Amino acid sequence: MAEKLSHSGVNDLASLLAAIVDENEARFIDIRRRIHEYPEIAFEEVRTAALVAETLASLGIEHQTGVGRTGVVGHIRGKRPGPTLLIRADMDALPMQEETGLAYASKIANRMHACGHDLHTATVLAVGAVLKRLEDRLAGNVRLIFQPAEEAAGGAKEMIADGVMEGVDMALSLHNRPEIPVGQFGIVHGYANAAVDSFDITVHGKGGMRPVLTPPSIRSSSRPS
Repeated sequence: MAEKLSHSGVNDLASLLAAIVDENEARFIDIRRRIHEYPEIAFEEVRTAALVAETLASLGIEHQTGVGRTGVVGHIRGKRPGPTLLIRADMDALPMQEETGLAYASKIANRMHACGHDLHTATVLAVGAVLKRLEDRLAGNVRLIFQPAEEAAGGAKEMIADGVMEGVDMALSLHNRPEIPVGQFGIVHGYANAAVDSFDITVHGKGGMRPVLTPPSIRSSSRPS
């Protein structure tokens, strides 16, 4: 149900936001932990995507599944015309064993949410819960993107090929930063996220069994980065 606000402005909106967050906090902590318990690697995010879709449906948010193979897209449509904002989270885990001893530690061998994508997914779901409650006040639309395969090449490319960027005017992404105190966040304008890329280097020079006595080209190629 859309919320009605008085004309006193920003303070009312801030109070409403705080109230919605407090109301939903326990729910989304639980969702984050459920995702953490059952991590799935690139393009295997079937259980995670199902939980995302189930949550969006419970919030009354229109959504599509199977976007970019295992991705999910939610749509919140404001009641007034305006730009389309895309907000993106990643869903995939890493192929590594969890040894944290947490009560909600991974139940899947050699699978772990070590990079925080469980938190990212739950956070954007929570953002959706808030914005859906405020949709009558929105000028424009919000597109919630739950991307597969961020840790491996191809997730973003697959979603773009399926049209998630069409009609988008602005985009936001996020990554957890444990060193930033709770209640604070950092923002970067422009490109902010790094990519994992592979490349080959060919060094031309003379070989030798003892690098310290061989030409500089060989010493350069054996030096750690």
